[in-house]
Amino acid sequence: MAKRYEQKKKAAQIVRQQQEREERRRQLVLGGAILGVIILLGGIIAGGIWLSQRGQYDVVQPKAEHTKDGALVVGEGPVTVDLYIDFMCPACKNFEAAVAGDIDTYLANGSITVNYHPLAFLNRFSQGTAYSSRSAAASVCAADEGMFVEYSKALFAGAPAENTSGLSDAELITIGEDAGIGGDFKTCVENETYRGWIEEGTVMASEDAKVTATPTVLIDGSKVANDEFLAKLAAAVEEAGVAPESSESPGDEESPADEETTKDEEEGTEPETTESPSPEN
Repeated sequence: MAKRYEQKKKAAQIVRQQQEREERRRQLVLGGAILGVIILLGGIIAGGIWLSQRGQYDVVQPKAEHTKDGALVVGEGPVTVDLYIDFMCPACKNFEAAVAGDIDTYLANGSITVNYHPLAFLNRFSQGTAYSSRSAAASVCAADEGMFVEYSKALFAGAPAENTSGLSDAELITIGEDAGIGGDFKTCVENETYRGWIEEGTVMASEDAKVTATPTVLIDGSKVANDEFLAKLAAAVEEAGVAPESSESPGDEESPADEETTKDEEEGTEPETTESPSPEN
């Protein structure tokens, strides 16, 4: 009798355990389904927002000389330099300060052509004001007036810190006017004329050129490390037979540190040196 009771008790325990396991499995399946729906809805909403933003601005081609992949062209020398920059990127500011003098010299003596790619990678670090997009678009307005280089230097000199709202449009205009930019510059900035062009260029840089950080530098199509840029540029210029005739040749200065802001940093984590996968507007 006692043995039969123990058998029944054990059988009931087994049934109860099976029921508990089945209930846990059902809850997991239900929870997973709910989570999947939430993720799907989130993706649809986020995608809709991104698509709406992408279509918010018309793509207007600059009056200034530019390339099909979203770069502003300065100079006409035989050695081609591509610079991918973001005006809210501290690493870009430091890089510009380190190499600007050499680039100016090479441009002045006709040694190089520089394709400047102003990007909008760091919008998420400007508290919703899309500073990277706005400042980049303003730089195109300056390029239309033949003053991209002067304006970009002024922007980097007064670059705002990350995780701030950045400069207002009025301040972007003031910086340009203080640099001597006239013509249609003010109206161009106010109308955000080139926001769509910057957006398109940022997408091409990310998806086509596989740019994952700013600054990114190429010499004649080949990517070079930031800290090797000046030396490799000097070598390329010399090889092209257009080395400057001066006692202080560019490239003799200390190379900039190999510092950059990566897209991974742009997407989520706080950058150490200073965001595209879906470029921001």
